[in-house]
Amino acid sequence: MKERFMDSGIEQIEKIPFGTHICLFFNDKKDITDVVVPFMVEGLKNHQLCMWVVYETVTKKEALAALRVAMPDIDTRLEMGQFILVKGEEWVAKLAVEGGSLTPDSIMATWKDIIRKAREAGFEGLRATGSLTWLPRQFWDDLTQCEDEADKELKQEPVIALCQYHLPKVKPAELIKISRSHDYTLIKNDDKWECIARTH
Repeated sequence: MKERFMDSGIEQIEKIPFGTHICLFFNDKKDITDVVVPFMVEGLKNHQLCMWVVYETVTKKEALAALRVAMPDIDTRLEMGQFILVKGEEWVAKLAVEGGSLTPDSIMATWKDIIRKAREAGFEGLRATGSLTWLPRQFWDDLTQCEDEADKELKQEPVIALCQYHLPKVKPAELIKISRSHDYTLIKNDDKWECIARTH
């Protein structure tokens, strides 16, 4: 895949290529909308299929309301299929779950299928975001393994992923491990966003 750089939509992160994997540690609803809305808008402007999986902190209604302010034609894009807004519960139902445990292979197969369908529909690629801390604690070892695998696999795909984690639910050791699986980590320090870029 030829590397092409594009705007991330996030103030703290400049131009990025497909294959970029970003992590957002959030505290509240405003943290999510402040980062995710411009991230989604930039993808929509660049003819990418954009997918937002909402769960608990932000509802579908709130997500749409925030997007309508930044992109008045968001409802048209939703109807045309360029924008997908789905509840976390609905998304979980789409994932292949084996023996009650999430598996890296099954999750990556699901994402690759969405990416394939995006390309077949004429979109340049996929831009996706969703919260992951809703998962029960017993699934977290599988989750961090999935993040590691996704980080490797997505580098070869036309996708930009923004993973959301509710900071109060993340243990310090988990924060470090999760950050290592992402190219960029966004976290607030004294109420200001800071971006930590991974060094390879």
